[in-house]
Amino acid sequence: MNTVKDITENINTSRVLQDENKLRRIKKEEAHRKGNKNSIFSKLSEEHNKEKFLFLFTNKDNYTADEHEKFWSLFQEFYDLQRKNNSQYNFSNIIFPEDHKKT
Repeated sequence: MNTVKDITENINTSRVLQDENKLRRIKKEEAHRKGNKNSIFSKLSEEHNKEKFLFLFTNKDNYTADEHEKFWSLFQEFYDLQRKNNSQYNFSNIIFPEDHKKT
């Protein structure tokens, strides 16, 4: 039998999850906007798994060591992709961890 306390905790948990999902969606939309301003990113086809590169264009608030490592790994892959396609290097709108930390 559910008590009032259990029901209240379930409601609070549900609200927290909704807020987290909303924040993730907002960050993803922000990344798309910034990424779409980057000419190389906007030209990527789905075969290049465009979604994975979105992290390069997101704010790095309170990023973890793993996220820091992920950023530099993705950045290297993005750089290599540009080089392989003989593109001019375009790092506009990428949010580097250290740049964001200073603000």
